[in-house]
Amino acid sequence: MNKFIFIWFFGVVFGACIPSMQAWGQTMTLRDCMEYAISNSTKIRIQQAATGDAQIDRRDAALALFTPNISAQTYAYYNFGRSIDPQTNTYFNTTSFRNNYGVSAGYDLFDGFKAVNNFKISRTGMLIADSQEKQVEADICLAVMEAYYNVVYYKRLCDVYEEQVATAEQALTKARRQEELGQKGHADVI
Repeated sequence: MNKFIFIWFFGVVFGACIPSMQAWGQTMTLRDCMEYAISNSTKIRIQQAATGDAQIDRRDAALALFTPNISAQTYAYYNFGRSIDPQTNTYFNTTSFRNNYGVSAGYDLFDGFKAVNNFKISRTGMLIADSQEKQVEADICLAVMEAYYNVVYYKRLCDVYEEQVATAEQALTKARRQEELGQKGHADVI
C-alpha cells in the first residue's frame, strides 16, 4: 500500500507515467526512483529542447564567423515596340532580349566584432543552457529524495504504530484474562 502511495505521489508530482504495473512488483531504490524521474520528466525534455536551441545558435554564430558571404543573381529583360529610323524617318518594329547572370562572394574583414561577439554570446548561452539542465535535474532529484524518504519515514511510523497496537491488544487480552481469573476489576480492564 505504501509503495502504491509513493508511486501515485511520484506520478502526480512529476507527471511520470508508469507503463505497466509490473514495476510495482519490485522495490525501487532511491537511485532507481531518481533515474526514473529524470528519464520521464517533461521539465527535463523542455530543458533539453532549450539546450538544443542553444547549440543551433552556437552553430549559426560559428558559421557566420568563419564562412564567406555568397550571393547569386540573374537578370532578364525583354523589350518590344516601334522605333523611328533616324535616316529614313520611318517606323520599324524592334524586339530585344537581354539577360545577365552573376555570382559574388565576399568575406567581411571587419564588421565591428559583430560576428565575434555573437559567437561569444552563443557560447555563454550554451553554458547557461547546460547549467539550467543540470539545475532542473538536481531539483527533480531533491524532490524525489524528499518524497522517497517521506514514504520510508511514514512506512516505519506505520510499522511502529502497528507494533504499538499489537502490544496494546496483548495488554488488553492479558487484562481480560486477569479479570476472568479475578485478579483485576472490571474498571481496570476498561
